[in-house]
Amino acid sequence: MVSLIVAGLLLLGAEVDVARHAEEARRVWEVPGVAVAVVKDDKVIYLAGHGVRELGKPEPVTPRTTFQIASTSKAFTTTALA
Repeated sequence: MVSLIVAGLLLLGAEVDVARHAEEARRVWEVPGVAVAVVKDDKVIYLAGHGVRELGKPEPVTPRTTFQIASTSKAFTTTALA
């Protein structure tokens, strides 16, 4: 939820420390790493990876890191079609 609020503020043009919020969300959700992208008017206004790909390993998350998202793509597709 925090990430959606941050993204909304960015889209409204507010100055937001996205890196700080991404790290906070990572800590709260107890995940080793996240990739964050915010797009406004077809322009990427923030793109970065935070944390590592796997606990105990040094490889960082980058904007090009792929994640296993299981069946969540079905929900994304349904939402896009609605």
